[in-house]
Amino acid sequence: MLSPPDIRVCDSTRRVLFFMLGLCLAACDSGPLSTQLGLLPVEKHVDLSKALPGEWTRVCILGPYSTNRHARDVLGADVNIQTRSSVYHSDSYSLLATMQDNRVDGLYDVYRTPTDFSRLDGECFKRDDALFLVADEGHPFATHVPWQQRPPDL
Repeated sequence: MLSPPDIRVCDSTRRVLFFMLGLCLAACDSGPLSTQLGLLPVEKHVDLSKALPGEWTRVCILGPYSTNRHARDVLGADVNIQTRSSVYHSDSYSLLATMQDNRVDGLYDVYRTPTDFSRLDGECFKRDDALFLVADEGHPFATHVPWQQRPPDL
């Protein structure tokens, strides 16, 4: 009868294995995965406070080809958008990041048609001030509507 081979792992090999395991685990926990959305305007408006789920207090916009460094500068928090979102690889999306306090609550890849947020790259808006007007002629760029100019029926 054959006995199993005696496998011994030296301390330096064990340290390397634990180091590699730690790197893999650190790379895996990079925040939430993004959800893809197509936001349709209602009477030429998109109200993100109603369109995006959760108890978020602030939403930030990152344009196409945004990097992790840009996300950190805008959000004030580390999130790996390069692997958690399509925005780093594609100009078909803008990324909406919802924030609760100073942590990322949700990531939303938003198709640039029918609503294009790319011109608002790097801007953040409070939940009660997240109304946008969408151009109905030409390309559907979104423009922020300050709360003071909010139509009474929206």
